[in-house]
Amino acid sequence: MSDLLQRKGIIKITDDLIRKEPENVLKVLKDLLVVRIDDDFMTRSLTYMAYSKHFDLCNEGEHVPTYMATITTIHSNQTGDIDVKWNREKEYSEKSVKYMLLDLKESLINQRKEIETNLDKLKT
Repeated sequence: MSDLLQRKGIIKITDDLIRKEPENVLKVLKDLLVVRIDDDFMTRSLTYMAYSKHFDLCNEGEHVPTYMATITTIHSNQTGDIDVKWNREKEYSEKSVKYMLLDLKESLINQRKEIETNLDKLKT
């Protein structure tokens, strides 16, 4: 039995890309079994929930990963064929986000101290 239904993923395609490059969008979608499409008015894009042999195995109840398609035009061919490579977007744990926010906070505190020091120098 195929493991296709264990290979879930989410992709987004902008409305602009669909309008300007519909043939290439078809080529990107050719290996996807799309089961849901959501229209995101804020980003003017469509979000696709799909299954694909190009996606990693995903256990039931697990967070469904988001994928990014890297499209390369095959320049040796006059037909404009493209090659599509799928990459899973980086995911962050709660702990890693917490550390990033702490680093950002420390950086902002240091910048504020530097600005205050420069303001004090200007006052004198």
